[in-house]
Amino acid sequence: MERILLHNDRKSKLLTIMVFVMLFTLATIPLIFYFFFQTTLLHHFFTGYYFLSPIIIVLHIYFIYVGIYNYQLKFEDSSFCITSRRTLSSYFGGKLHHIEISNDMLRGFQFMTRPFYITSRLLIQIQYSSGRKSAVRIPMTLINKSSEQRIENILNNIIQKNECQKN
Repeated sequence: MERILLHNDRKSKLLTIMVFVMLFTLATIPLIFYFFFQTTLLHHFFTGYYFLSPIIIVLHIYFIYVGIYNYQLKFEDSSFCITSRRTLSSYFGGKLHHIEISNDMLRGFQFMTRPFYITSRLLIQIQYSSGRKSAVRIPMTLINKSSEQRIENILNNIIQKNECQKN
């Protein structure tokens, strides 16, 4: 197997910038018109639609809670490595999801998607040489169907090779 690298660096950074700019703009423009341009039509519009403020706050909380994750998958001959971290909040102590295992430890996997979330989770089932089993959930943002299918094909090939080696 040649070395395969899958990631979403550009997409996740671009989405983070777009979300930050959008939410910052939605929060500051009404305040500017409310405090400084009190005789304009936009001031009357923003005071008439005061319920927009809680919507903006809910959007902020949503993106902070769900997070935008930057992932990287490296598949090599005998092992693979998956790394996932939040794009912006990782600099303030966000959790780093990192797993590096040999191919023969992989027992199963599953993509878990949740409605109303932009982040999918990849569940990796592992069995150690001691016989102990564990599962790791890796969050992945902006994974499209073709990348998901490619990852599924690679992981299925690894599992099939593991089954052939056991028999």
